[in-house]
This record gives sequence, structure tokens and C-alpha cells, in this order.
Amino acid sequence: MTNIIAIVMALCTIESSNMADAVGDGGQAVGILQICPVMVSEANRLHGSDRWTIEDRWSEMQSKQMAHLILSKRATTLSKACEVWNPQAGEWYFKRVESELKRQKEIGYE
Repeated sequence: MTNIIAIVMALCTIESSNMADAVGDGGQAVGILQICPVMVSEANRLHGSDRWTIEDRWSEMQSKQMAHLILSKRATTLSKACEVWNPQAGEWYFKRVESELKRQKEIGYE
């Protein structure tokens, strides 16, 4: 699978245009990775403690840590990473992530 860090960076671009103050889904998804409360719960479950709070979704660093943990534990392919991060999205979301990863590689980010 593609480097998890590269996937997280691509998701930041796709989900919020790299804006840590982004708000979506009627206020349910917030921050650079548009994290919903259920994702905070999942990160804490995978970590085995209540490390993150709902407020941590606003922190770029904390959001990236949650995403890295969730994707490293639950995604073995890029397709699965897209499905885990945005379960309602379909093939179009995978294509956007794939395209952003290609763009990152072309500019030397990967």
C-alpha cells in the first residue's frame, strides 16, 4: 500500500483544502481531515485509551495522528483507506485520492 503519511496528506487536501478550520456535514465533520465524532471514538478504541477528545479534531497534528492510527490498523489497500475514511463515498473519492497522491509524487512530497 502507498505510504500512510502520503495518504493522510492527500486526504487533508481533498477533505478540507488543507484548512484546519474547515466545517462540513452540518457541523459534524470538522478540521483538516473533516473528522466526525465517531472517528474520534474509533481512534480511542484502537489506541486502547481515551487519548483524543472531540476538540482534538481542530488540531492539525492530533487529527493527523488519529488518521494515521485508524488507517494503519484498518486499511491494507488504498481502496480500503478511502472506504474507511469516507464510507459514503464511492469510486469518485478513490479516484480523487489516487489523483492527489500522483500530484504529490510529481512535486516530490511522497
